[in-house]
Amino acid sequence: MVVGAIATAVINAVFVIIAGFILISKILPKISDLIQGANVQDNRIISGVMGLLIIAIYILVINGVLKILSVVENQYLGYLNYLNEGVSILVSFLPYIQWIVVAALIGIFISKKK
Repeated sequence: MVVGAIATAVINAVFVIIAGFILISKILPKISDLIQGANVQDNRIISGVMGLLIIAIYILVINGVLKILSVVENQYLGYLNYLNEGVSILVSFLPYIQWIVVAALIGIFISKKK
C-alpha cells in the first residue's frame, strides 16, 4: 500500500511538471505572439512580461510538486518539508507578479490605441 501511495504521488508530480512544460513551451509563445500583434515598439516589454509569466509558472510547479510529495510518509521525502517555507514565501509574491503583468498588458494595449 505504501508503494502505491508513493507511485501515485510521483506520477502526480510528473504530470504537474509536464503541465508546466506545456504551458511554457506551447501556450506562452502564443501569448507572446498575441502581445507582439499589438505593434509594441519596445520588445523588452514583451520579454519582461514573458519572463514574469515563466517565473510564476515555475513557482506554481514547484509548489504543486512539493505539496504532492510532502503528503507521502517517507523518511527521504520528509526532507522536502524544509523547502515548503521558502516556497511559501515565493508563492506570497505571486499576487504582486500578477498585478505587474496586468499593468504591463494594459499599458501595452493602451499604447496601441494611441
